[in-house]
Amino acid sequence: MNNTFNFNRFAMVLKKDAQDLASQYIKLVLIVAGAFLVAFLLLAIGNPDNFSGYNDARKVIAAMFIWGGTVLAPLQLYKRHNSRLHGTGYFMLPASQLEKWLSMLLHCAAVTPIVLLSSIIIIDMFMYPIYIWENKTLLLTSYDWHETHYAVISILASQAVFFLGNIWFQRAKVQKIVGALSVLFVMYIILMIILSSITALRGTHNYAMHFIFMNTPSYSVLQTVISCIIAPTGIWAVSFIRMKEQQL
Repeated sequence: MNNTFNFNRFAMVLKKDAQDLASQYIKLVLIVAGAFLVAFLLLAIGNPDNFSGYNDARKVIAAMFIWGGTVLAPLQLYKRHNSRLHGTGYFMLPASQLEKWLSMLLHCAAVTPIVLLSSIIIIDMFMYPIYIWENKTLLLTSYDWHETHYAVISILASQAVFFLGNIWFQRAKVQKIVGALSVLFVMYIILMIILSSITALRGTHNYAMHFIFMNTPSYSVLQTVISCIIAPTGIWAVSFIRMKEQQL
């Protein structure tokens, strides 16, 4: 089937994915929300006499687990996507690759963070009556939601890498993704060292070091645009191309 878009077919794939992934969503919620609860209780038990920083600590712990759960979601939700045994049925669905890819992206990048955030907020609301520190607040009311878009961009930019890795690799996906990231990081450092050496010969060594560590305002903006917009968009585009190739 060609890669055209039909809303009815897309809705069918989205619904089927939601039904098939229900058990995986439950696992994610149990792992992430449960880990959040355990981590926070251990924090309270480990330091029972100091409650002044617990509100802030709770926000950090919640953000860490939501970030981790969302970033790794493709590996959990669609871990059998390119399996020769279990992935055939997905490829045989009467829908275009674009519709399947959009369904995967929507479940990983939109549904998953909403589900994880909602579960942690619900746990926090149930725990609220037994919080014993002064000036206690709920995550829902105390979090600075004006800064949320920065967190969302960061999470989705990180998830894009694992989204592509899950489609690209068949086995040992986490190890291969981490290995690929390590190679890219080393290549980046080598490139920056080369640029530093070139600019140093021109008497602009200090400027080159600023370039490496992105300390100047202009390069900080450039780094943000590349890492949070251009790179993730390109990675998602590659993941779609990869899915098309697998269909052939």
